[in-house]
Amino acid sequence: MGLTWWLGDLTGALLLAPPILLWAQEWPRWGPRAWLERILMAGVVILLSQMTFGGWFHVGLFTSQPYLLLPLLLWVTYWLGAREAVFGLGLASICAIWGTLNGTGPFIRGSLNESLLLLQVFLGVLSITLLVLSAALNRNVQSDTEPDLGHEQPLPVWFPLILTLGMSLIAIVLGLALQAQTEHQLKQTVQTQLKNTRDLIRLHLDTRIQALVRMSERWEAHGSLSQREWESDALGFYNDFRSFMAISWADADRYVRWTVPRPGNEKVAGVYIGKDPVRSRALDTARDSRRFAVTDTIEIIQGGRGFIVYVPVYVKDRLAGYIAGVFRYQDILQELEQPLGKDYTLEVRANDGSVYRNSAPTSEAPEWTEESILRLHGLNWRIRIWPTTALARQQLSPLPQLTALIGILLACLLGRTSYLSRRLRAQNQAVRAKNQQLSAEIGVREHTELELHKAKKIAEAASLAKSAFLANMSHEIRTPLNAIIGLNHLLLRSDLSSQQQEYLRDNQQAARNLLDLINDILDVSKIEAGRLELEAASFELEPVLQQLLGLLGRSAQEKGLELLVRMPVDLPTAYIGDRLRLEQVLVNLISNALKFTPAGEIELCITLLDQGPEAIQLGFSVRDTGIGIAPEQSEGLFEAFAQADSSITRRYGGSGLGLAISRHLVRLMRGELRLESEPGQGSTFSFDAWFGLPSPTAPVTVPAWSRPLRALVLDDHPKLLSILCNWLQDFGLVADAQLISGSEAVPDLAGYDLLLLDWPLPPACELSRLLPAVNHPVQVLLMTGISAELPELAATGLTLGGLLPKPILPGQLHDALQSLFAPPKLAVVAAPSRESFYAGLLRPFAGSQILLVEDNRINRLVAQQLLEGQGFEVGIAQNGLEALECLKSQTYALVLMDLQMPVLDGFAATTQIRAMPEFKTLPIIAMTADVSTGTRERALAAGMDDYITKPIELEILYRTLLYWLSGEIPEPPAESHTVLSPSFDGIDVAATLRRLGGNLPFYLELLQDFELELPAQLQALEAALQRSDQEIATYLAHTLKGMAANLGATHLQAALNALEVALQAQQDPGPAWQRCQQAAKAFRKQLPLLRS
Repeated sequence: MGLTWWLGDLTGALLLAPPILLWAQEWPRWGPRAWLERILMAGVVILLSQMTFGGWFHVGLFTSQPYLLLPLLLWVTYWLGAREAVFGLGLASICAIWGTLNGTGPFIRGSLNESLLLLQVFLGVLSITLLVLSAALNRNVQSDTEPDLGHEQPLPVWFPLILTLGMSLIAIVLGLALQAQTEHQLKQTVQTQLKNTRDLIRLHLDTRIQALVRMSERWEAHGSLSQREWESDALGFYNDFRSFMAISWADADRYVRWTVPRPGNEKVAGVYIGKDPVRSRALDTARDSRRFAVTDTIEIIQGGRGFIVYVPVYVKDRLAGYIAGVFRYQDILQELEQPLGKDYTLEVRANDGSVYRNSAPTSEAPEWTEESILRLHGLNWRIRIWPTTALARQQLSPLPQLTALIGILLACLLGRTSYLSRRLRAQNQAVRAKNQQLSAEIGVREHTELELHKAKKIAEAASLAKSAFLANMSHEIRTPLNAIIGLNHLLLRSDLSSQQQEYLRDNQQAARNLLDLINDILDVSKIEAGRLELEAASFELEPVLQQLLGLLGRSAQEKGLELLVRMPVDLPTAYIGDRLRLEQVLVNLISNALKFTPAGEIELCITLLDQGPEAIQLGFSVRDTGIGIAPEQSEGLFEAFAQADSSITRRYGGSGLGLAISRHLVRLMRGELRLESEPGQGSTFSFDAWFGLPSPTAPVTVPAWSRPLRALVLDDHPKLLSILCNWLQDFGLVADAQLISGSEAVPDLAGYDLLLLDWPLPPACELSRLLPAVNHPVQVLLMTGISAELPELAATGLTLGGLLPKPILPGQLHDALQSLFAPPKLAVVAAPSRESFYAGLLRPFAGSQILLVEDNRINRLVAQQLLEGQGFEVGIAQNGLEALECLKSQTYALVLMDLQMPVLDGFAATTQIRAMPEFKTLPIIAMTADVSTGTRERALAAGMDDYITKPIELEILYRTLLYWLSGEIPEPPAESHTVLSPSFDGIDVAATLRRLGGNLPFYLELLQDFELELPAQLQALEAALQRSDQEIATYLAHTLKGMAANLGATHLQAALNALEVALQAQQDPGPAWQRCQQAAKAFRKQLPLLRS
């Protein structure tokens, strides 16, 4: 208590002295901003203080961390000054004192004294810390402004060390004193609990002994004893006073005649209790003293350890018998568990050992044990009690350690401040000497910075001019190029000879190659400006590979190169990333490999490097057997317009931009592009990239075949044999491989179900000699090249099952196997192409008036032909001024506006159109070849509604027109499926898909979710049946029945319905439950077949 008073006085002095000294000084004049800063500071301090001490918000972070106020007040001291810090400290102190006195805040403990101690230490720490910081800051300010007083003697060198040690010693002593006080309080708490337990045991036992005495007095007054009356009276006492194990009546000859309750005490009846010396002594004492007597600790006949209270009954001064109260320690002491709770462990020991220990938690603190001897009616009990670790930790506050730690920290802070102050004064003189030198240098530096600033402006202007030049020139080049592409597109749709169409396709490809080169130049410009970004959209990997390998596979086969793909079959199918940029990188690397590989092979390898729940890292490598690159030539290979050798450009062509762009794109994908190469041995370009994963990610499933399958692969390339065999094994087939090396025949096709045959065969091989005739069906998959004529297989007895165009992807092989060997599954009719899908939706708008504003004649013809082909009536304007005139004379449903035109460009024309009230809602769509950054934003800012680029992609054009004419864009036809022939045992797929509108992916997703939930639902239903919980079991059966019905699981639905009926009729659910288990097992067995 004295420590509390002393700390209270000290804290009060620390809190009141600074405001009296500071606020008595002259107040500064603050402006509006200064007042706003101080009001904001006060509000933040009050808010944080009330969140910590006032219970405004139940936020555990603040209510458990009062010292969060310390950084805030330190910041106020540093930023605003000592006066404001004292004011903030006062506000925090008022909130802390008010909250603690009202019973809220983190300092509330078991006693008010302890709570006040915690509060006083907290306020003292804040006060001393702010005083030290204010003094240090004030000292620094004075040192910077005062003149150098060379005659002043600095503090001794040893002063900071002595100050630190002295303050630390004081803090340790104070911590030890607080520790002793908290330990004493815990000891008093345990002693109080021990005394209460002793009193409770004494009261508990005396109450029951007095009950037996009252019972004996009633029977002495009654004068007669009948068994029925005695048992009725004794049973009432037994029920009113718990802890009796039994109440017995023994006659004067010491034979037990009656006992209540009867159940559990049958073996006591008729027992002669006089032969036991312990019982006999107690009986003698009761008989001679005519009052109750208690035995020592004995083994009770009913079982367990306890004692017996004997009360003699005298009728007319003659001993009629004894009333015996049988007590077992476990029963009488167990009632103390509720008063003790789970905070203490209680142990009671009799003369010969432990007789009771409560069921308190195993985490105990026996070092705080208190014990006492209880002597009660001849019984000697040793009672021991100690708290649990949690209670001891709660009672033993961390205040002493915290006090010592904070004190030592403050001592170190004071010592450090003193040391820094001494050093600072010594350094000021050297600083002042440097000031004059710096003043002269600053003038030179300012002049240099001015020159640099001018040079920077010139460089930025040059960069902007270059970007604008590239954008303008790309627009000027793309405009006629788009016209060429558009005219080629129209000509290809007309009636031409095959040779003319081939010429047009070559012309189209050349125009697109030129367009790709312009795009590369624009990409380099964006890279240099730091404005090249990736989009994040969902895509599938195999279609990307199929598209780019379809373009490049022809070139590889024409050069006689083998183009291989090596990738795992269990990779996820869908990813989130920039599909086009990934395809751009792969096309560039494979194209380079094709260009510099005269013979041999090119291998694209894809591996899984890392996978998380939301992202995946894939590794890509392109290996070739080409000319290779020397190490000294590979250093600048990834720079723009750079190639390994100047002769490379003359021999193979190329701009040298591809690898530079690819490296930057890979870095945007959080990867790095690497090169491994040796001259004459080939090159390997590899990179890793991160992609997002859609949620949820569809699991990769292995096909479920109706029977074991064996396959034989014949090819003249060993690596392709290895790849195909691995894929077949991953798909669940037994695969063998044989290298075609000449005219050797295949040993025997018996036992094989599938033959993968390279076609055409090498020149030295003949099909009739290679393959023996078979007398059982064998499916043949031909791995074909370009324009390969199909072989005649009738003579061999083989069946042509399909073609696999090279290069082969695992998905293509999987689909071919499914078509040949998969069990019955859903057959769907694919929807039309996206372009024709949107074109069909535009038919209701045929005849609508559309204004086409385009200055280039050829571009006008292309766009006009595309629009009129869909039935639109097209108005023509060659510039913005003509467009304004057309709009005044004719009503249009939509305007397609070019941006760069003579007389009046698209931006200015749109601004003037929007200024007219009648055209506020007229859809205006920008149509331009300018794809530079900011063009789209500028068009929308001018008032245009949408933006499409040239060359015009028909799908994008039709989608945009459909949206602005109808106000909506239906889902693309990927989900438009028509079910033809589903056939699965116990699953009505056709009816379910009709209910779901034919949405097959959604149906498969529902089946997957149901498959995951079904085991847990069946387990819960089985548990309810086992514990005969009819209400829960009926509810679960009904719920599962509804889920099965929604998914078309007819057999499972019927079984669950039978179970529900049996439960409602209170019949035996066993047979129905067995039927449910069988139906569920059959349903799960069908799911892999359906998914495949």
